[in-house]
Amino acid sequence: MRRFLPDGFVTSLLIAAALAAIVPAQAGFGVVIDRIVQAAIVVLFFFHGLRLSREAVVSGFGHWRLHVTILGVTFALYPLAGLGLATTLPNALPAPLWVGMLFLACVPSTVQSSISLISIARGNVPAAVAQAAASNLAGILLTPLAASLLITVQGSELPLSGIWKIAGQLLLPFAVGHLLRPWLFRFAEPHLKRLALLDKAVIVLVVYAAFSTATREGIWEKLDLVTIFTVSVPCFLLLLLGMGMTKLLGKLVGFDRADSLTLFHAGTLKSLATGVPMAQILIAPAQLGMVIIPLMIFHQLQLIICTWIANRQGAEPS
Repeated sequence: MRRFLPDGFVTSLLIAAALAAIVPAQAGFGVVIDRIVQAAIVVLFFFHGLRLSREAVVSGFGHWRLHVTILGVTFALYPLAGLGLATTLPNALPAPLWVGMLFLACVPSTVQSSISLISIARGNVPAAVAQAAASNLAGILLTPLAASLLITVQGSELPLSGIWKIAGQLLLPFAVGHLLRPWLFRFAEPHLKRLALLDKAVIVLVVYAAFSTATREGIWEKLDLVTIFTVSVPCFLLLLLGMGMTKLLGKLVGFDRADSLTLFHAGTLKSLATGVPMAQILIAPAQLGMVIIPLMIFHQLQLIICTWIANRQGAEPS
C-alpha cells in the first residue's frame, strides 16, 4: 500500500500549501520569502551546472537519435497532447487549471526519477544521464516558448518575454556553474549528493510563496476537493498519452530494448523540480497557486504508475 500513498516530498508540499492557507506570507515577510526563493533558484541552477560533466554532454551527442526522439516527445508531442485534452474537454476545468495542464505538458523530463526508473527497468543508464541534462538545458528555452504558444491558443496569455527571465535566472547561473566546474568541482563534489535536498527545499518554498499569494487572492473559494479530484482525471489521461506515445515511438524508430525503456521513462516523466521554479518566473503571482496544482498531482501519479511499471520491466528476461 505504501506506493499508493503520497511520498514524503509530496506530503511536504501539501503541508506548505496548508500552512500558506492558515498563515500566508504577507507584507514585508512576503517580500523576504520571494527574495529568498529567487536567490535559492539561482544557487540551485548554479550547482546543476557545476554537477554536469563534459562526458555527459559528449555522450549526449553520440546517441543523437534517442535524444532527439525524447526531446521531440517532451517538447512537441506532449504539448500537442495537452492541447488536445484542453480542446476536447474545455469545460472540465477552470481556465487557470487548464493553463496549469498546458504548462505541465511543456516542462522538461525529470533528472533523478527518470535515471532511477531506467536503472530499475534495466534500460540505457548512460544515455539517461545525458538525456536528463539535455532535456533540462533545452527546457530553459523550449518550455517558455512551447507554453506561451499553447496557452495563447487556449485563450490565456503567457508573454514570450518570460524567456529572458528564464535565461537570466536559470540559464546564466547554470552556464557559470558549468564553466567553473574544472576549478570548483573537487571542492563541491562531496556535497553534491545533498543537491536533491536543495531541489526539494526550493520547491517547498515556492509552493508556500505561491499559495500565500493565492490565499490572498481567494483561491480556497475556487478550489475544493471535488475540483482537485477533477484535475486528477486529465492528469491521468495525459500520463497515459505520454506512455502510449513513447511505447509506440520505440517500436516505430526501431530502438533495442534498453533504448526503448529509456525513451519510455525519460519521455514520459515531467520534472516538478524544474517546472515549479520555471512557473514561479513565468506565471503571474495571482495565478501561480492554481497553475502548479496539475504539476503536483501529475508528479505523484507518474511516480506511482511508472515505478510499478519499471519493477515489472526489470523482472522481464532480456
